[in-house]
Amino acid sequence: MNNATIIMQAKWRLFRSLESLSLLGKVSLFFILMTLLAYFFTYLPLTHKLASLQQDSTEQLHPNQPITSSDAEVNRYIGAFPSITTRASKLNELVAIAKQQQLLLNEVTYKTESNIQQPLSRYQVELSVLASYAEIHLFLNTVLKNMPFVAIDSLNLSRTSALDEAVEARIQLTLFFKRT
Repeated sequence: MNNATIIMQAKWRLFRSLESLSLLGKVSLFFILMTLLAYFFTYLPLTHKLASLQQDSTEQLHPNQPITSSDAEVNRYIGAFPSITTRASKLNELVAIAKQQQLLLNEVTYKTESNIQQPLSRYQVELSVLASYAEIHLFLNTVLKNMPFVAIDSLNLSRTSALDEAVEARIQLTLFFKRT
């Protein structure tokens, strides 16, 4: 028997088997074939493409040549922060900026967060201010400009009436100091 005869017999048996199936069997077989086609022609190529994209992004994030920063660069960066011994003068500078802009500080609270394993010490200051939006905006811009070691953690604004120009602001700032 040659190959052509074998193929013809297999084809004849397949068609006989299909004829013996009920409508439900034919529909089920159709869905199985469609699922297999979708798997091989859609899903597999997409998974290969996704894997290659993930590999490309990993190579971009972690190139073969590791980027190392020297200790001197890190020490120079940390050295740019004020010393913790100047904390009182920096707090006075913060209050002076508020007084210079004629802001009324209703309440000021302080909290130290010290983690010995970190090279910088955090000092949190929460201010309660009653002023206009523009005055609060100017105050925060001046603080950030004159004191680059300060970060704004949160700013909550509220007012008692929509007609009031004055807004009560609760400003939480973090001052960073290097350890000595």
